[in-house]
This record gives sequence, structure tokens and C-alpha cells, in this order.
Amino acid sequence: MDNLSLLYHSIEYIEAHLKEDITVKELSEVSRFSLYHFIRLFGSKTLFSPKDYVIRRKVCEATKLLTTSERSVLSVALEYGFNSHETFSRAFKRVHGITPMAYKTSENSISNMTEPISIDYLSFIDHYGIIEPQPIELKNVVIYGFSILEDTFEQNTLILYSERLNSDLVYMIRSPFDKQVVTCYGSEVENDYFEIHIRDGHYAKFGPVFKSAELNHLSRYITEIWLPRSGLKALDTKKKYFLIDKKTELSYYILLPLSNNRQII
Repeated sequence: MDNLSLLYHSIEYIEAHLKEDITVKELSEVSRFSLYHFIRLFGSKTLFSPKDYVIRRKVCEATKLLTTSERSVLSVALEYGFNSHETFSRAFKRVHGITPMAYKTSENSISNMTEPISIDYLSFIDHYGIIEPQPIELKNVVIYGFSILEDTFEQNTLILYSERLNSDLVYMIRSPFDKQVVTCYGSEVENDYFEIHIRDGHYAKFGPVFKSAELNHLSRYITEIWLPRSGLKALDTKKKYFLIDKKTELSYYILLPLSNNRQII
């Protein structure tokens, strides 16, 4: 069994015991690694320390419970293995940047939720590692396109619709709503296409990845890892801007619009 599969046993163990105390030593034993090797391997393959990942998963599941129930903060904290209101509040604020009480009384949603790591996402991180984006600036970009009804980015669909556009570079904008319109744009005028102006400003360009299925993994990496650690703020993480490069090997990018007063250094 390879290292990723053995490591994934620890992730499954975390999910099965999320409401219990979980030690890093337990996780290393589940994965059959020495404690030292496990900590290094977990960090390099997930980009989280084992302790940080466990706390994030506990906090994020507790957040869902706070959102969907009338339970008190303390009762939710105790259910997920935190021994006091104060301990949970510190962990919650470190993960989400807000206290649980402030969140519970506000109407704001939380976007940086750490979901369980799948074996596919683990393989993605193992393959690409830390992904640093290229800073780009878009100005006066006018593109022309059409809408298609898709709920996922399938490779064949992307190729089929991008072939209808003459440009080597094809933009796609995914609706913020699930199972809604994905809009595909090219940079040349064609009959029956409509016009859209891409927002001027600073963008972080992530990629390339070479499989359309990896776009969801790349999007997750941006939301859960890169944005919180970068200190930068995205204008909109719900609407997704994609770029398809057809010049050589078919490759995919995500363009993340950043607030105008912040840019990648």
C-alpha cells in the first residue's frame, strides 16, 4: 500500500472520531508511520499540520451545527470535544476570524470551511504541491460568448464548446449557483453571441491544470489554503472565472479577482 493510501487511513479515522479527543500519536499508529515521519508526511501531503487539520474539521462541523440548530455555543463545543467555551471560541476565531457568538448573532456566512479531504484531493495536492499564482492585471477586456446549462465541468463538454470559439484563449464564467448556467466566452465576435466586459483590476492566475476534474480541487485549494494564508481578499469567491488555453496542450486556469487595493507581491 502506498504512502497516500496509508495516510488517508488517518483522515478516515479523524472523520470517524471527530467528536472525541484525537491525538497525533493515534493518527500515526493508524497510518503505520513513526510519529516523526507521520507529522512530516501529513504536512507535505495535506498542507496542514495534523493538529491544525483536526481542529479545523471539528470547528467546521460545529459551525454547521450552530448554523442549523438553536443549540448553545457551549453545548456544541462540548459535543465536538472542546473542554470549555473559551477553548472553542479561540479555535473558532483562529479558523474563521470571528467568535462563535458574533457569528451566531450575525447574518454573515462563512466561506472558508475545511471539508473532509478526499483521496482524489489528496492526490491533487501530492501532484501539484503548493501552487503560487501569477499576478496579472486585466483592463478593457471585452469577450463574446454563449451560455450552456451544466452542473459540472466535464472534459468533453469543455472541448466541444470551446471548439465553437476561434480564439486560443477561452474564458468560462461559472454561475455562483449550483446546477446553473456556465457561460463560455471567446475573444472574437461571432453571430448570436453576446458581449461581456471582464472586470478591470488585479487577478491571481492559478494553474495550469490539465484535467477539467482538477478545477474543483484547484478551487478548493484557493479557498481553503491560499486565500487564508495570503492575507489577500478576493472580490467574489462564488463566481468562478476560468481560462482555457488551447494553443498547445489543453490547459485550465482559475482567475481570482482581488480587491483593487490589494495585489500579489
